[in-house]
Amino acid sequence: MVSRDCHIDQHQLDQHRPLLHRYLLRRTGDWSLAEDLVQETFLRLVVYARDHVVTDMASLARSIALNLLNDHLRRRQRQRTEPISDEVPSPAVGVEEAAMQRQRVEAFARALQGMPPLRREVFVRSRLRGQSYADIAAALGMSEGAVEKHVSRGLRWLQETVARSDAAPPPAGARCAAVRDPDQRSEDDGA
Repeated sequence: MVSRDCHIDQHQLDQHRPLLHRYLLRRTGDWSLAEDLVQETFLRLVVYARDHVVTDMASLARSIALNLLNDHLRRRQRQRTEPISDEVPSPAVGVEEAAMQRQRVEAFARALQGMPPLRREVFVRSRLRGQSYADIAAALGMSEGAVEKHVSRGLRWLQETVARSDAAPPPAGARCAAVRDPDQRSEDDGA
């Protein structure tokens, strides 16, 4: 169905312009965007009609216009950005949080050093180096069950030791408000 003789004249385009513009205006709510889409639709319609026979120009124009509108909406969705607000929290770690993390890492290192040497070796190989229980058992001359027990006891040791350090009072000289039980009297109260 290729025919070089088929063409669309300005009069035909002018007949379809108002209906196509209203169709796009209802979908976009933007007069100038609708006008731009009508222009682009007609351009593509004329180019298509150079090589093809157009039997239903209104239907083809609506299809082209709808495809152009969908393309426009997809582009706008990809380009959508949100304004930066002062109320959006920064993903950067604050000074206090960084200090707390550093203290937890130090508590972890102290707890790891306080483990019995064999348990520490098994734990480090398993949890920090990612070795399998079978590889650790073969390297250290023990059963996989013994490796598993060392790892589970090492985890429990670390959890308890780090929890104790989290619950421990702040070091002397650290400034923080002391919270007292109101039923408990101190020497300052004259008890």
